[in-house]
Amino acid sequence: MSSADTFFLIVLATIAITRIWLFRRPMGSPKIGNFKLHHYMYGIIVIALGLVFHRLAAFAVGFGLLIDKIPLALFPKGASWEEYESKKTFTGILILLVIIFIFRGNITAGF
Repeated sequence: MSSADTFFLIVLATIAITRIWLFRRPMGSPKIGNFKLHHYMYGIIVIALGLVFHRLAAFAVGFGLLIDKIPLALFPKGASWEEYESKKTFTGILILLVIIFIFRGNITAGF
């Protein structure tokens, strides 16, 4: 299996695991003062670590955490849990996954 295919499968698994986890155990984002930490923020950190340490798996997990939250960012500020589970959000994730699948070789070229 190529590194591009491995990357895509890890991204897909990360999104699936995140969705299943949050569906089974819905919880609010942790806060530091008034600042909410969301899983896309962890994703950005993991992407950076994957790039710095040249680890495809970490890069893919971070990418999955980031991609899972991007469609929700299109909603107005203060998006609710219902919007996170909406058909629009799932459709957005599917569109992003298709784009990632098409460009997976380009995304993983440095690995």
